[in-house]
Formats: sequence, C-alpha cells, structure tokens
Amino acid sequence: MLLTGPFLATAMLVGMSFENRHYRSEDDFESFHARAAVAINSIPVVIGHWMGKEGSLRPEEVNLLKPNAYRCITYWDTRASVLTDLSRTVNLLIAQCKRASYMENHWPPKCYPAMGYMLVGEKQRRWNVSGTRIDGYEYQFERRDRGRIIRQTVYNFMVLPEKGICPDMKAISVSAEDYQQRYYGAAQIQVVFAGALADSKARDERDNIFTELITPCLGVIRTLSEGVIQP
Repeated sequence: MLLTGPFLATAMLVGMSFENRHYRSEDDFESFHARAAVAINSIPVVIGHWMGKEGSLRPEEVNLLKPNAYRCITYWDTRASVLTDLSRTVNLLIAQCKRASYMENHWPPKCYPAMGYMLVGEKQRRWNVSGTRIDGYEYQFERRDRGRIIRQTVYNFMVLPEKGICPDMKAISVSAEDYQQRYYGAAQIQVVFAGALADSKARDERDNIFTELITPCLGVIRTLSEGVIQP
C-alpha cells in the first residue's frame, strides 16, 4: 500500500509524457502552410475566355487576416459578343490563414455591411463542380450611391484541413477553439458578381461562371482540405 501513491504518480507522469508527444506545436504545421501557399499561387489568371488581373489587400485587411496566402483576381469576359459590356467582371478571392481565429471577422455578412452594403438575401447553396460537391452560401448585398442601387452577389465557402469544405463560419469557430486544429488555420473562397450578373434573375448564369472559375481551383481545394503534416 505504501507503494501505491508513488506508483500512481509515476504512471500518470509517464502517461502525460506519452500524450504530450502527440501534441502538435505551431511549427509542426509550417510544411502544410508552405504547400497551401504554393497551391494558391498556382491559380491561373486566364481561365477559358476569362482574362484576369491581380488585385491586392487593403492594409486593414492584412492586419485583420494576417494571410499566409491570398489571391484577389478580377476576371473579364473576353468573348467578342460581350466585350463591350464592362460590367461583366467577376472577382475570385481566396484567403488562407495560419490560425482559424484570424478568419472569424472576415466573411461577407461582416465585411460588406462595413463597406456600406445591406444584406438583402441569404441562401444556403450546394454546387457540383466537376464531380466535387461544394456547400456554401449565396449572399446578396445592396447599397445606394447617388440614387443608384449597386448590387453585389457573393458565392462563399470555407475550407478546413482534415475537415474539407464547410458552408459557413460555424466550423471555423469550432476549429479556432481546438488546440490540435487551430494552427492548421482555415481558407475562404469567394466568387463575387456585380452589375447584371448580380441580379436575382442571373442565378443560372452565375452558377455556370462559378463552375468555370472554380474547376481549375479543385486541386487547390484538395490541398487545403488534406492538411497532411509532412516531416
């Protein structure tokens, strides 16, 4: 009986030591973040008849997101039949952060009202892109400018390592609280439509464009979803 206390204490220490070997430190995730950045930077600026131009983050967005990798590409429809319609532009945005918590304040229902837009529509969507199911949300925003109504429609979804595609912020918040998951970070992908393409009647056309632009990104999404830590 005299040995019970010391024996149990030693057993507990051995068990804790064994368990701690399975805890992941922030440095353990660097190889994943390096691969994520390479994948995101591989997204082409020309996709079919869509010609793209790179954009950049505003300083306040950089401070908020602290992105590991970021792309903001504006694509123009270069088909001769619509070349004179300057409203036919679509923005593809993808941001990937090293901590899930950095993403929590950067998503359409928070960002667009901060820019003066009002959320006027919200619908959970499911898209099929070349056999890949993508669950996300379609958000519709409006603001008035000198008597005109300016509309933006945003297709949005998240990607979490080891969890895959997520439709909204709920999974991001859970991941941010998970000490084993938080350093994996999170990614967010938006496809933003303006002008006539933002109209509620243009949903079928938007869906087709979404498929066109996201298809070349499927490999990126797989990389962001796998989250395999390599030595």
